[in-house]
Amino acid sequence: MAQNKCDYDWGLKQLHAKLLEELVYIDEFCSENGIEYCLAYGSALGAKRHKGFIPWDDDVDIYMTLDGYEKFRELFKHKGNSDYYLQEIRPVNGMISDAKLRINNTTYLEQLYKNYDMHQGIYIDIFILFPAPKQKLKKMIMNVANQYLVLKELSNRRYKARKAYIPIFALMRLFPKNCLRKTALSIIYKYRNSNSGEFYDTDLRKYNRSFWKKETIFPVRKTDFENVQFYIPNDIETYLTKQYGNYMEIPSIESIKRAQHSSLWKTDEDFRKYAKNIKDYRDERE
Repeated sequence: MAQNKCDYDWGLKQLHAKLLEELVYIDEFCSENGIEYCLAYGSALGAKRHKGFIPWDDDVDIYMTLDGYEKFRELFKHKGNSDYYLQEIRPVNGMISDAKLRINNTTYLEQLYKNYDMHQGIYIDIFILFPAPKQKLKKMIMNVANQYLVLKELSNRRYKARKAYIPIFALMRLFPKNCLRKTALSIIYKYRNSNSGEFYDTDLRKYNRSFWKKETIFPVRKTDFENVQFYIPNDIETYLTKQYGNYMEIPSIESIKRAQHSSLWKTDEDFRKYAKNIKDYRDERE
């Protein structure tokens, strides 16, 4: 009988332990300061299906609302733990589409960032939920603006695209690194005072998986995760079904390998030891 994929030793226990420490810190920081967050994507799936980390998952994803993230950012500047580093790549007038909270004195190298002069420690992804407009046309424009941002950033990083995207990436590389970035971010931020009851998720997903009804996510609720509890979307079943379909089905080995991010990680060694081109990680501030 073939061994269940969940029973394999994926070699990630030390990484998971480090990420769990960071997640506990975020949970405590947010609770102390009245900031809502919840697990997202594979981390939310892990909470539901495995009561903790997916055994082969090598990162953590969380959501914050735009207002919540801006409050988190401001407070972290003044009272955040110096063991962590809040990373925003190429913000424009304070506008960004997502962020990472990196752990100092650790290493997490990804092919996608291999030539970047930037902090490359272990991290938790912070994805921002933006208030969405009511009208479908405005939603479509918002989605196009975000797709441009994601694809332009991937082209900047020389991402190995699928054949269908190669011409698009080649064209985008002809333009400056920050071309139209301010315009695209302004479109996404435009509806921050909307009362449509929907949120926009800036991860590059299909259109019908990018918009969420408020009641699917909020009010967030706590559930067991490893030996502690963290917040998850309110209607976790609807959220996961929309994201993954039959979310209780274990994926193939090939799918698992495609979804993993890191080419090298170290929980107790600084990334500069392994990424020789890194000096003072200026790139994210350009």
